[in-house]
Amino acid sequence: MNLIRKTKLDTDNTGLETLEHDVLDLPIIFLYDEVEKYNQGYIKWHWHSEMQFFVVRDNPVEVFVEDRRIVLRKGEGMWINSNRMHMIKCLEGMHSAMLWTVLMLPEFISQKTSPIYKKYIQPWIEDAELSYVLFLDSIAWHEEAVKLLVLAFELLEKQAFGYEMSVHNCISKVWLTMLEHQKEVPKQVISATELHSQTRLKTMASYIHKNYAQHITLIQIADSAHVSKSECIRCFNKNLDMTPIQYLTEYRLEAAEKFLMTSDDMINTIAAKCGFEDFSYFARLFKERYGSTPSKYRKEHRGR
Repeated sequence: MNLIRKTKLDTDNTGLETLEHDVLDLPIIFLYDEVEKYNQGYIKWHWHSEMQFFVVRDNPVEVFVEDRRIVLRKGEGMWINSNRMHMIKCLEGMHSAMLWTVLMLPEFISQKTSPIYKKYIQPWIEDAELSYVLFLDSIAWHEEAVKLLVLAFELLEKQAFGYEMSVHNCISKVWLTMLEHQKEVPKQVISATELHSQTRLKTMASYIHKNYAQHITLIQIADSAHVSKSECIRCFNKNLDMTPIQYLTEYRLEAAEKFLMTSDDMINTIAAKCGFEDFSYFARLFKERYGSTPSKYRKEHRGR
């Protein structure tokens, strides 16, 4: 059980974050998340089977969970349910934000075969109308949940004898606190229309992830989900705040950055592999995104 600093978010073609849990370790990961240091300058749309807790340590952040936007300030936090699409950005006008994040499989609290899991965990994670719980600084039990999460991190940093049990105790207490106040937690009902829109978005994003190396048009992206061009654009703008072509370009740049770090291919070859037909256009976009030319970026970051 260790603290990890992350600056990259790897996902599959549905937006599922690919995480590895050490089979010899507990099914939980503790992260120092510096939002601005992720490749995109923010934590992009993704989902994972793990539940997520986080606490804002300094500057405010914008959190998007499915169709909801929430602003959280320093000292506030949040629980996000399993398998919910979400994204985190620095608040407009802020250039950085630090989060203490906990990703954990539900069985960290209790094994799936136990009565505790079936009575106190399963109903929550399977509730379609429970996407998140906020921990705000104006409500006593919210503040208590945040204090317990902060304590878990402090115990993890010190790693005194038996710290794993103490950390487990803190997380279990947070869960019990939420259960004790579950009647005060508002449901988050997603309309059938919005749910359908998100399903379409996942289908179109998956098409882009599979075919980004080829020449792709807006019509092809829309056709993959059997929607019109205007509906395709609406889905991306509504859920991701960008156009389908912007999303395609972003994904191509991410792929190029990975090739630069993991292969010895010539840079023009990498550009072509990622669907950029014009090398100078690729180089300009890459510099805008990553702050340096592809060749300089490779020299500075390879092997870190």
